[in-house]
Formats: sequence, structure tokens, C-alpha cells
Amino acid sequence: MSLTSDDLADVKQLMESVLSGHTAEINKRFDDVNKRLDGMDKRFDDINERLDSIDKRLDENEEVQNEILNAIGTDLNRHSARLDDYEDRLKKLERGVA
Repeated sequence: MSLTSDDLADVKQLMESVLSGHTAEINKRFDDVNKRLDGMDKRFDDINERLDSIDKRLDENEEVQNEILNAIGTDLNRHSARLDDYEDRLKKLERGVA
């Protein structure tokens, strides 16, 4: 059995049709994947914004904590100086009594 040019044209048309269908399906799948990846990109962008906000708040908290620690240190130094003064005064009183 030999194929005529009409038969070959029919086979060619069938192959092109099948190939076109597969290509369309593959393109549809890629489009779906691209949409899902776009959604993931948006979610990652949202997460990055939230993490940046958290970093900013942590930096602000660190500044406040440093201010508090500096105030506590200053207050501690003032109290320490007063305690040293009281200690000196008590020693002078003890020497005066003895």
C-alpha cells in the first residue's frame, strides 16, 4: 500500500492538529503556573513588608531600651555617689564616738 499525496496531506494535517492541541494545553498549563507564581510573588512581597516593619519596630525598641539603660545607669551612679557619701559620714561619726 502506497500513500498518495492526499493521504500524506491528511496525515500532516492530523499531526499538526494534534501538535497544536498539545501546544495549546502546555501553554495553558504554563499560564496557570505563571499566575500561581505571581500570587506567590505578591505574598512574598507582603511578607517582606511585614518583616521590614518588624525590623523597624525592633530598632525603635532598641533605641528606647538604650535610653532606659542610660537613665538607669545615670541614676545608679547618682545613688552610688550618695551611698559613698553616707558611708564616709558614718565612718567619721564612728571615729568620733570611739
